[in-house]
Amino acid sequence: MNDHHRWMIRQSVEHIVLLDEQMEAAEERIMDAPEPFRRQLDLRCTIPGMKDLNAATILAEIGPDMSVFATAAKLCHWAGICPGNNITGGKRKSSISFHGNIY
Repeated sequence: MNDHHRWMIRQSVEHIVLLDEQMEAAEERIMDAPEPFRRQLDLRCTIPGMKDLNAATILAEIGPDMSVFATAAKLCHWAGICPGNNITGGKRKSSISFHGNIY
């Protein structure tokens, strides 16, 4: 390994550090945005495995008012995360997940 390779590695590491800092700054800004909806955000964080950023993403997608979805199943269907469960005679038929909202 010569000096040029060391310089290239150092540049790559510095670039990764810069990207990490920018990502942390973006996440902080994202977490400041839902401040008026802190109660709903904290409620979503009580779901096992749910972190702050995931809860903020879900809050941004579906909004703070869950009354637009009559049931949890309707929300899952809107998001495209509930595959069909068509089993007959011990054989599994089509069970596809539909594409949800691309955003």
